[in-house]
Amino acid sequence: MQIVSAPPPVQAIAFDQAAGATATNADASVTMTTPACTLIIAVSNNIIGSASVTVDGVAPTLLGTSGNMRLYTATVAAGSHTITTTGGGSWRTLIVTAYTGVTTVSGLVTANASSTTPSVTPTGSGVLAVGAFLGPNVSAAGTTSNGDIRAKQASANTSYNLAMADRASTPVSLTQASAAWNGAGVWLS
Repeated sequence: MQIVSAPPPVQAIAFDQAAGATATNADASVTMTTPACTLIIAVSNNIIGSASVTVDGVAPTLLGTSGNMRLYTATVAAGSHTITTTGGGSWRTLIVTAYTGVTTVSGLVTANASSTTPSVTPTGSGVLAVGAFLGPNVSAAGTTSNGDIRAKQASANTSYNLAMADRASTPVSLTQASAAWNGAGVWLS
């Protein structure tokens, strides 16, 4: 008799929802009702050094900064959650994406360029790559991605427009290439 072990379960990471907001001389805020999940949060403004964000009043984990954009993550229980920018400058822009089945966020990479295709390739490997992008054209109606764009958020000042996309492989890219941009990417596992 031969004993055969069951294969390990396949990890299922799934996009749940996204929300965005912008504000001028005020905090940008969104409220989402989610299952237990991991939030990936992109924040931009003109004084990024003094900007931060809270999730239900608590600071999430800062993953990194790219130009005038910061990328954060938080793990939340099922329920209603309020994500708010705090401090910073005049133009505050926020995108929040929610993913279920995530146990690890890793491989942060940042990038920036001008007149090239916005693109990030997180280091290492994972199940789903997420890219957050800042720039005048990233939220334009005609901007697409080689993956799935989950959110676009225009700002009152186009320099602080945001977009977030994900893809099962790398790189995660957008199509617009006519302006300066910053990006940050991570793997979800």
